[in-house]
Amino acid sequence: SDDRLLELAQILNILDDTQHQMSKENLLGIANGLLGRK
Repeated sequence: SDDRLLELAQILNILDDTQHQMSKENLLGIANGLLGRK
């Protein structure tokens, strides 16, 4: 749902703000994995 996408976006933004060591590609892969689960 859109709510899940918003939550993921917030998580990605938080990780980005804290200059997390993972690359955005890896984060997007994790996000896609979470979205793929039902």
